[in-house]
Amino acid sequence: MIAGLRQSPPRWVLYERQPDVLRGHEITYNGGERLPHRDLDEFLVGKIVSGEWQVVRDVRYGAYSEWLLLRTH
Repeated sequence: MIAGLRQSPPRWVLYERQPDVLRGHEITYNGGERLPHRDLDEFLVGKIVSGEWQVVRDVRYGAYSEWLLLRTH
């Protein structure tokens, strides 16, 4: 998925970000080791931090869920 996003990203990406839930799953189901989902999260956050992609909308639902609408172009 990351390779596809690098090569030919869609104009829009809707991403549900749940870092605390991801960490809990790494601990519970993967012996504390990284899950592949962590790489996707770091890729997307890196695009935002670098300014390559813009957050158009950021909505939080409860304590653990953040939805990000990203514009890639």
